[in-house]
Amino acid sequence: MYFVLLALISMNTTSQERPNYLSLSGLVWGLGTVLGPVVGGGFELYTWRWAVYITLLFGAILLPTFIFVIPSNDPLPGTSRWRKLASFDWVGTIISVGAFTTLVMAINFGGTLYPWNSGQTIALFVFSGALWIILGLQQGFVIATSLERRILIIHLFAQKEPVLLFISCAAVGAVSYISVYYIPIYFQFTQGDSAIRSAFRLLPFIFLLITTIPTRGAMISHIGYYKPWYLGGSIVAPNPGCFDVYVSREMLFSYDYKLNIEPTATIVNADTPSGMIYGLEVLLGLGAGAYAQAAFAVIQAVVTPADAPNGLTLIGMTLGLSISGAVFVNVASNDLFALLPEYPQSQVRQIVSGTSGQLLSSLSETLRDQALAIIVSAWQNIFICVYVAAAASLVCSVFMAHKRCNVSAAAGGA
Repeated sequence: MYFVLLALISMNTTSQERPNYLSLSGLVWGLGTVLGPVVGGGFELYTWRWAVYITLLFGAILLPTFIFVIPSNDPLPGTSRWRKLASFDWVGTIISVGAFTTLVMAINFGGTLYPWNSGQTIALFVFSGALWIILGLQQGFVIATSLERRILIIHLFAQKEPVLLFISCAAVGAVSYISVYYIPIYFQFTQGDSAIRSAFRLLPFIFLLITTIPTRGAMISHIGYYKPWYLGGSIVAPNPGCFDVYVSREMLFSYDYKLNIEPTATIVNADTPSGMIYGLEVLLGLGAGAYAQAAFAVIQAVVTPADAPNGLTLIGMTLGLSISGAVFVNVASNDLFALLPEYPQSQVRQIVSGTSGQLLSSLSETLRDQALAIIVSAWQNIFICVYVAAAASLVCSVFMAHKRCNVSAAAGGA
C-alpha cells in the first residue's frame, strides 16, 4: 500500500510539488506509529481481532475515494489489458519475491525456530542465494522479459547517485524502524510499561521525526539542494549512541554461571531517568527526519523520466528490521538459556518476545534482575545496527553530488 501511495503521488505531482506531498505521508506514518498501539491496545481489551477488522472498515469507507477521486493514469494508452499484463515481468517478480522471502525467513528463523547450523536454516540461505543468482541471470540476459519491463533496471546500478540514494534510504530505514520498534521495548522490560504507555514514551522521537520530514520536504521543494539534509541528518542521527547500555560486571557475574557479555560505559542503563532517554530520542528523530523518505522524491529527479518508476522500486529495499530482530532474539535467548537451564527453551524464548511476563515475574529477584540485564544488553547490540546504518549514510552523503533536484526556476535558490 505504501508503494502504491508513492506511485500515485509521483504520477500526479510535479518534481517541485513532490517532496511536500511525500513528506505528508511521513506525518501520517508518525501519527499511526503512536496511535496504532493505543487503538490496538484498546481493542485488545475486548478482542484483538478488532485491531484487524478496523483496517477493513476504514478501507471500505475510503474505497469510493480511491475509485472516483484519484485520477486515472494509463502508461500504455491504446494497449489492451491482456497485452499490458503480458508485458509485466512475472518471472522476475516471482523469483525476487522468493529470494527476499527465503532470506528474511532464514534471518528470522535462525537461532529461534531452528538452530543456525540446522538443515532448515542452511537450506533457506542456499535457496535464497540460488534465487538471487537466477534473478541476476534472468535480468541480465533479459529472459522472459524485456529491457523496458524488467524489474531490476541494471543500468541504474552503474550510476553513482541512484546507488548512493539507495544505500542511504536503506540505512535511514534501519535507523527509523529499529528505533520505533525497540525503544518501547526498553520501557516495557525495564519499567513494566504496557504497549499503550510505551507508545507514548516514543512521542519525542516521533514528534521530531514528523515535524522535520515536512520541513525538509518544503525546503527541498523551494531550494532544491538535498545533499545538506543527508549530510546533516547522518551526522546527528548516531549521536544518541549512548543508547548502548551499561551493565555492571557485578550484576552479571555474581553467581555460578558465566555470561558472554562485556560491560560498556555509556549514558543509558536500566535505571536511566526517562527524561534523558527522551532527550536522546529528540536527537535521533531530528537526524532521521532530515533525510527519511527524501530518496523517494530525489531519485525521481536525478534519473531520466523513463527511469523514475524504476528508481522508486530500487529505493524500497531494506532488511534492517529483520537483521536487528535476529540479533536481539538470538543474543538474549542464548544468554537466558544459560541463566535458566531448568526452564524449557520454548518458555524462555517467550520472555524475549514479551509473551511470558508471568514467567519473568515469577523468578526470584536475583534471577529477574539478571534476566533484565541480559535483555537490556541484547537491546544494546540492536543499536549497533543503527550506528552502522548512520555511518553508511554519512559516507554516502559525502560523495553525493552537490546539485539541485529538477525543480522549476521559480522555486528559488541558485
